[in-house]
Amino acid sequence: LLLYTTAHLYPPVAQTMAARTTATAALHAAVARGDLEAVIMLHADDVDLEGLDAGGHSAMVLAAQRCDAAMVEQLYRLGVDPGRADGTGAHPLFEAATATAPSLGAQA
Repeated sequence: LLLYTTAHLYPPVAQTMAARTTATAALHAAVARGDLEAVIMLHADDVDLEGLDAGGHSAMVLAAQRCDAAMVEQLYRLGVDPGRADGTGAHPLFEAATATAPSLGAQA
């Protein structure tokens, strides 16, 4: 109902919300693929790298869960706070420490 009201009373606001949602989805898809170049391009397009997906997850937490050290480093270099919990309360460091991946030992 709120989105319906927003869309009809304030069309630019609804369009902006939809654009942010799409941009955040693109960011999270790039992180899930481990696509560093796409993340850099999204950052250049002013996409909010700390944006949360519909489930409340952040890109940094997703990268940490994947044990993707290169992605975590890239997000950090682009200004993402590695100590910030996402919308679910997950912290990147905890997620990285409890994640299991074959490459985890090789990256340590």
